[in-house]
Amino acid sequence: MPRFDQLIGLRAIRPLLALFLYCLSAIVCPLPCCAQSDTITVGVLLDLSGPGSLNGAAAYKAIRLAAEQINAQGGVKGKRLNIAVFNTQGLKNQLLSGAKRLELEFGASVLLGPTDTSNVMLLRRYAESNKIPLILIQGIDPIFRFTGTKTNWTFSTTVNFDAELKALFSYFRSKDYETLGGLMDNTETTRKIGLWIRGYAPEYGMKITCLGRFNPNQEDIGMKFEYLSRCAPDITLIWASWASAPLVKKDLKRMDVPMALSHQLFSPDPHTLSLPVGSLIYAAVPPILFWQYVPRSSLSYFPTMRFIDAWGSEFQSMAPEQQLAAGQAWDGLRLACRAISSAANLSHRAIRTSLEKKMAPFAGVMGVFSPNKRDHSGLSAKSLLLLRCMGSHWSLVRIQ
Repeated sequence: MPRFDQLIGLRAIRPLLALFLYCLSAIVCPLPCCAQSDTITVGVLLDLSGPGSLNGAAAYKAIRLAAEQINAQGGVKGKRLNIAVFNTQGLKNQLLSGAKRLELEFGASVLLGPTDTSNVMLLRRYAESNKIPLILIQGIDPIFRFTGTKTNWTFSTTVNFDAELKALFSYFRSKDYETLGGLMDNTETTRKIGLWIRGYAPEYGMKITCLGRFNPNQEDIGMKFEYLSRCAPDITLIWASWASAPLVKKDLKRMDVPMALSHQLFSPDPHTLSLPVGSLIYAAVPPILFWQYVPRSSLSYFPTMRFIDAWGSEFQSMAPEQQLAAGQAWDGLRLACRAISSAANLSHRAIRTSLEKKMAPFAGVMGVFSPNKRDHSGLSAKSLLLLRCMGSHWSLVRIQ
């Protein structure tokens, strides 16, 4: 029988465990547990070493903290929750072998992962082919069943661009903005976003005056910003990936028209964005990225405060990308446990049916999710925080 530290790559994360000062055996399921009838196992695929280890470490700690709370409250269906973690190291072959072992050897009821966006589609294909419920904790694609990608077993607790765009466009309409400009980095995902922007603009009564892309590997973004300014739209949407966000931020000062930023460009401190004096900026972000100002009226208020209390002051010093990785993983595990509790039995099909048909709205730190047969994320656009900055600080605004 293989040693468990070989399965999860424990040697690679011993420094992390020492830092977190948690007892691994209280959360992570040892190999023999798959035969026990008094436990329920959730399989988790994380990059605990390699290039994506910062996101993996943040997600790992969030999952462990959530599991501790769940077990302290009686577990799931009266059974103890066990978390079986596999270190994917950011490698595609490790991801697939880990998913298979978590399912077949550990008897995982649900899979969570990955922490590397480049592995999202690979894990989705595994879940769909092997008919096991998967909750994505990374990626920004909406999880719709009517899209070209097969979607029967895949769900999500991430900020998808459909909900983010709806939140922004709803506010644009309330402000009677008529013209829209846009600039996005030139990636496959943002090309899809461009198509959705073109679809939503007329639906919300807007006309696109200029919509362009920039290559993150070329120094052409400054000229693109200047062109957008000359177009003088009522509002300009700037969308970037995490990788290209630093490049975009340093050139935002070139813009002299109102802007809306994707959540990857958001910073709680506007001064770090080098904005022009008196600039007008909007952003739609999940509660966890602006947690100090989540209103008590929000359904996410108490879940977010519970998360922050569990995590401690260290959370404030983390980069936004790691904060999101933690929040998405925390919500992913809690959504999985909610689905298991509501399922008729512990079969994969029963849990999938529970996620798709039996779930009451789930309020998490990322927003409010209501998965259904059509939308396997169900993230409410109105549960995102719509923020406005006029040069010095962010304030909450109401989506009409």
